[in-house]
Amino acid sequence: MNAVSKIVSGSLLRAAPCAAALLAASCGGASSTPQPVTVNLTGSTTVSPFIKTNATSFAALYPNVTINVTEIADSGSTAAIAGVGAGTVDIGMTSREPTADEMAQHPDIVPVGVALDAIVIAVHSSNPVTTLSLAQVRDIYSGKITNWSSVGGPNLTIKVDHRKAPSGTRDYFLEGVMKGVPVISSAALLSSSGMATALSTDPQAIGYGKSDGIGTGKALSLQTDEGFVVAPDTFNIRTGAYPLNRPLFLVTLGAPQGAANSFIEYVLSDQGQKAVTAQGLVSIR
Repeated sequence: MNAVSKIVSGSLLRAAPCAAALLAASCGGASSTPQPVTVNLTGSTTVSPFIKTNATSFAALYPNVTINVTEIADSGSTAAIAGVGAGTVDIGMTSREPTADEMAQHPDIVPVGVALDAIVIAVHSSNPVTTLSLAQVRDIYSGKITNWSSVGGPNLTIKVDHRKAPSGTRDYFLEGVMKGVPVISSAALLSSSGMATALSTDPQAIGYGKSDGIGTGKALSLQTDEGFVVAPDTFNIRTGAYPLNRPLFLVTLGAPQGAANSFIEYVLSDQGQKAVTAQGLVSIR
């Protein structure tokens, strides 16, 4: 199953035909004063930036609707699922699918895929290295490989740059690349802007981030276990060929209804997906 198939497999269940009309008028057709509606969202800092943009645009179309977006820097996805399951929030923002344990605890949770996230491994533009395997990246970050000459680069000591916590990008890197192997203690701990600066200015650097978070650094292709070399382009991310990608979700308790449903539909619209790409993520369209 490719990335887009996976992300839409729990596709949005449509609300009643008059759900959107409830935002502006009664379903009977007669004009009425729109009733105030509040939709509360909480969760992942990876998801929240484009959701905040969409919330502003949506509220401009429907002034009676207030969209409250609260991001949680540490374990935001876990908190989002717990909040939705407990009924304390309307929509959760998650950078992962609910776990089996979470689904067992909250069997009525419905995840809706709204975007794709990908992390690129990057070096300085002057570095001749263009491809690394995930095993090589892991060995560099764990300190087993310390010189670029070991992977086809110049005779320079590798400067390992790592995101500082809390960071959803860091968590994803640790899960998808390191797989429990500790990062070398001498790694520089950087913010997202610091990472972009390091990759733009340091010929010895290796780092990672979203495609728009590496400054003028050079994104590397990754070699899969089967020997295929895959570039981190939109096609490979959408098809799932690029290994460091993950779907991003909005989750509700049961099929989304009313204003919550209408807002999710807006996020999935062409206009809503523009906010996804503006954040350096990959749209599902």
